[in-house]
Amino acid sequence: MDIICQDWSRFDPRVYLQDYYDEVSGENQALLIFMAKIMKYIPRNGVLLEFGGGPTIYSLIAISSIVREIHFCDLLEANLKEIRKWINETPDAYNWRPFIQASLKYEGVQEITPQVEKDRENLIRSKIVDVFCCDARLPEPVCGKHKTYDIVISNFCADSATSSFVEWKYFLKNILSLLKPGGYLILSNLRDATFYKVGSEYFPAVQ
Repeated sequence: MDIICQDWSRFDPRVYLQDYYDEVSGENQALLIFMAKIMKYIPRNGVLLEFGGGPTIYSLIAISSIVREIHFCDLLEANLKEIRKWINETPDAYNWRPFIQASLKYEGVQEITPQVEKDRENLIRSKIVDVFCCDARLPEPVCGKHKTYDIVISNFCADSATSSFVEWKYFLKNILSLLKPGGYLILSNLRDATFYKVGSEYFPAVQ
């Protein structure tokens, strides 16, 4: 294995998407099913923060139907650029339609037509009202903002930013500071991994 990289400028969001979200694989199905199932536990009309969402929107597909608005943040401007391209429907935006179709099925939607899929796309876009930078390494991890949220989603973020368990706990503490008292944290972590690969680059993970 090559040396594990911690130079995040070498993280290529397009390569990451191709490597991990090229298809609705078994692992991705599990993520979508998980997000569809937890909807019944989340109160409606809350404000949601997607913390460290990378260049992905899969975790917002189901929950967009019950929250009032979504704030999206990530450390890397390259990832935020991918999200803005999808929101603005630029020609080279990543195609999340297969994931939307699968999520609708897991949500129990009976008739999934192209118009139903498009309506969900438009709903997600309408709910994302802010896209900005964040850094879990900081005690105030959302850049220039001092706000707490009803719901915080953080998938494969803190555990994919370090190989140190001590650092991971510190990152998670900072992320949790963004949650309102009595709020809901939705968290996914890598399992039994000390690194992950994006193209030819290796990045750290905490086991």
